[in-house]
Amino acid sequence: MDWVAASAARTATTLPLVYGLDPQAETGTGLAIFPRVYGYLLHVDPADDSIVYDHAHSIEQPDPQTYIVRMRDSVRFQNLPPVGGRAVTAEDAVLSLLRFRDNPLVLNKTWHSTVLDAADALDSLTVRITTKRPYAYSAGEIGAIGAGAILPKEMISGVDLTSAGIGSGPFRIDAVDNSTRVRLARNDGYFRSEIPYLDAMEWRIVATDDEKLEAFRQHAADVIPNRDRIEAEDLAKSTQGIETTIEPALAYLSLGLRVDRPPFNDLRVREAIDIALDRDAMSRDIAFGDGQVLGPVNPHLANGFWSLPRDEIVASQRGRDAIETRRAAAQGMLAAAGAAGAHIRLQVPKIPQLLDVADVVASQLRQIGLVVDLETLDQLTWYVNFRRGDFDATIIGQLPYESPDQPTRMKER
Repeated sequence: MDWVAASAARTATTLPLVYGLDPQAETGTGLAIFPRVYGYLLHVDPADDSIVYDHAHSIEQPDPQTYIVRMRDSVRFQNLPPVGGRAVTAEDAVLSLLRFRDNPLVLNKTWHSTVLDAADALDSLTVRITTKRPYAYSAGEIGAIGAGAILPKEMISGVDLTSAGIGSGPFRIDAVDNSTRVRLARNDGYFRSEIPYLDAMEWRIVATDDEKLEAFRQHAADVIPNRDRIEAEDLAKSTQGIETTIEPALAYLSLGLRVDRPPFNDLRVREAIDIALDRDAMSRDIAFGDGQVLGPVNPHLANGFWSLPRDEIVASQRGRDAIETRRAAAQGMLAAAGAAGAHIRLQVPKIPQLLDVADVVASQLRQIGLVVDLETLDQLTWYVNFRRGDFDATIIGQLPYESPDQPTRMKER
């Protein structure tokens, strides 16, 4: 496909779309795309927990379990059938929230299923949301990147949103091939008339880092996410007129284990794996020193207010002990649990950065006597297996959680 270069920002990436452009289900590169198509009532800024208004202009709490959200009267959906550019209403926002709650493709909806009590439209521009109990992060859930996207009521049910959709954001969907390309065009009816500044934004999805770099060098892409700092530095040396930036990430990686069956149902096996992983080596060898050992909450949230101190995290993993000492202890734990030489399948989606991590994790676990088979899967197959629990162990690319709410609620299942 030819790319339109004029007034368009073009991105090339190796991260595929998983469920396409459905804002409630997508977990891949669509996370960078659909928030530009759909509008939201509000957001909670992950840097300082402040409220950022979008389609709403105020939020009130008459009591600890009730939220009254008042919407702007100047917001309209994109002028496309069957919606035709009509005004965004409280009913649209309520039905979108309930679609998320009832959506079988949504994995992380604990707030919606256990805290949310009811949602209704008091009038055309007023949303009332009640909770079963006071909950500090309710506002964040109301405006979350997936859960908060406002769909028109005409598209709440019976419409496939994987490659189509109508929103009230600054861009509209213009062209889609979920496996190779997505193009957004400017929404001329956006309620903030001065934006967007671009006529279009485009994403090209490629299979390898080499294809991504070639697209950039041949001016078929204006922006690319670098695999690591070394790739960025090499590109800067070999190509003139480019700029590289480093930004802290809210996303992170973890190792998922099926703790309800052998060998991981034995605490000693899980602890052995935990202390045998050399996270400092991973940071050095994979992220070239730019990686960071994390606890359950990312330290980039609220300037580190909610995260554990790094010293406590390292101590919990016996990180102050030499890795040889830790691995000897891990071997002893495996032997005591009758799991020495246990055979496990480690699944990973075919994404370059995750493949790097999986290779290192598998190598380190083999050093304590575990037999590890690495299974590489396309992103959708990996996700389906993950949802079904069809794995022994798996590398999880955690979403960029915008508050400590979701990660602190994660627990063994």
